[in-house]
Amino acid sequence: MSGYDMEQGHQEETQQTAGNRLGGAINREATNQARKDSIPPAGTYVTVGGLGISVKAFEANEKGPARRVVTAFGPVLGVGSKNDGVETNIRIRLSPDRRDKESGEPDFLHKMWLQADSAYKQAHNGEEAKDEDQILDYLESYPVSLSCFQGEDSLVATRINAVKA
Repeated sequence: MSGYDMEQGHQEETQQTAGNRLGGAINREATNQARKDSIPPAGTYVTVGGLGISVKAFEANEKGPARRVVTAFGPVLGVGSKNDGVETNIRIRLSPDRRDKESGEPDFLHKMWLQADSAYKQAHNGEEAKDEDQILDYLESYPVSLSCFQGEDSLVATRINAVKA
């Protein structure tokens, strides 16, 4: 590996071992701040066209019965006062299969499915989807509005709404 010699103005070879590759301590405060600064701001985002869709079926296990999980992903554009014009990508997980928290309310994945179902209804003048594939087709074919907050390492969508024309 080469190193740069500031006084000599040239690179010189330095021997590397597993223990001295960089040698510096990690400044956790600076690292965590850089990580936070890398996440786009919270706010409203609109998908650029439709979203890509991937569906995975999970088998039943000790945590519960079988479940289908949809991952919707794609580019979004910020449209709020704090994020106007910000371009980024997002990944949203949702499930048509209800699972309840200990409190008895639906878990986050199912709540996101319910949001997508409501967005479909908003976009289709109150007409409800007749089957699950209509909701997936809607997410793939039309832009949707997403309310997002900054998660640990990416934006997290908490609301899905139809884009108002």
